[in-house]
Amino acid sequence: MNNRGFVAGTLVHTDKGLVPIQDIKVGDLILSKPVSSKSEDGSGDIEYKPVLSTFKSPSKKRIFKVEYFNETADARGRKG
Repeated sequence: MNNRGFVAGTLVHTDKGLVPIQDIKVGDLILSKPVSSKSEDGSGDIEYKPVLSTFKSPSKKRIFKVEYFNETADARGRKG
């Protein structure tokens, strides 16, 4: 499986306001945009859609490393 996700505490826009990602459940309405969206025909509109599935990874490894202005940080915001 090649799932990727977000660290706990990431806020998600729902129809009820901002909710930490670890509290999102199947059926919750979250703001979403189609992967294959086209702005010229309106198919790229952002709208509330139901969550179809969730997963939780037991891994504590670094998820992503981001480089910006010659500094780096992982997905938890730790510099290194």
